[in-house]
Amino acid sequence: MIDNIPIKHIILERFEDGSYTFTPGYLYEMITTSIIWALIVVNYKYIYFYLLHEWEERQNRKFTQLQSQKRNIETQFEALQAKVNPHFLYNSLNSIAGLATVDGEKTRQMSLALSRFFRYSMNREQEVMTTLKEEAEMIRTYLEIEEIRFGKLLSYSIELPSEFESYKIPRMLLQPIVENCIKHGMKGNITELAIHISFSISDNNLILSVKDNGMTFPKDFIPGYGIQSVYEKLNLLYPHNYKVEINTEPEKDFRICLYQTKAPDEKRG
Repeated sequence: MIDNIPIKHIILERFEDGSYTFTPGYLYEMITTSIIWALIVVNYKYIYFYLLHEWEERQNRKFTQLQSQKRNIETQFEALQAKVNPHFLYNSLNSIAGLATVDGEKTRQMSLALSRFFRYSMNREQEVMTTLKEEAEMIRTYLEIEEIRFGKLLSYSIELPSEFESYKIPRMLLQPIVENCIKHGMKGNITELAIHISFSISDNNLILSVKDNGMTFPKDFIPGYGIQSVYEKLNLLYPHNYKVEINTEPEKDFRICLYQTKAPDEKRG
């Protein structure tokens, strides 16, 4: 019987009384297997911690890179904005100077409106993006300034559905476009320049539209600092993800389409 039992291979010593000493079955196999598993566990832990370290390093590098890109965008954005604000301030101060000798009350109103406009701008100097609600309020303040200047020659309307108010766009993106409408639209024998600004969503694309009934753009139209800053902001913040259309038929319309705009978190169901 003992010939068929594996224990015969691990009997170490027999004694005269028939007793013997032995070791557990398959000792060497067990030792070998234990060593192999120990090596596997050690290598697994080493590989795991190595990969974890590499992942953390990649995440840190990615974060640092994103922070650098963010600072670079903010710097470029402020440089673009610096071109526009002095241009607008120059025109506004000239208007105030012209009114000062004609209408003291309008001069006061325009000065206060200009102060509100620049308070808005200065309070958000570190912000690249702003909500549509804030942008619409800023545009309204700007148009109040121009309305004081031109009186009944200028009328305007702003259409912003409440469900879109929290969407974000680059700060002061539309002001140069509206300013351009007034600059070119007031030329000629126009009796009233009507400006209509609207914000809408189509197929997840945000549509910004500035329409007016003033003179159309000349064929040799060359964008000034203001309009150039619009394109530069879009290239900076929406590379290959926007479209600008300038239409003259059936009405004059400067339209910006921002592709695949995501709804703000608070607006998601």
